[in-house]
Amino acid sequence: MSDLQAMEGVEEIRGVKVTDKIRYLGINLYCDRPKLLNSVESQIKKYMLYLKARIKSDNMDLVRILFSAFYRSLLIYYLTPVYAAGAINEDDIQRMETKILREQFNLKSDVTNADI
Repeated sequence: MSDLQAMEGVEEIRGVKVTDKIRYLGINLYCDRPKLLNSVESQIKKYMLYLKARIKSDNMDLVRILFSAFYRSLLIYYLTPVYAAGAINEDDIQRMETKILREQFNLKSDVTNADI
């Protein structure tokens, strides 16, 4: 997705300033694919930590259900426009989802991605 090399030295196109990032839906979207994925992932993790700090329950099933609903809604919210633009594919979404769940639930590497 990176078109940065083709745009080197170009400062504006028909009067519109060229930039390497924009802010949309509360996240920074970059022309550079790794930066884009990191930006989306860090924003989702930020809100997951926010939720984690506010859930006070001994019922772990309830906590898992809330986490699952919340992170899925965040994935849909942030990744739908990025996916529609062709910046990521379904494999990227699956990897990001697995990585976030692994970190949030402190899952060890002996738990396979398919089990998550």
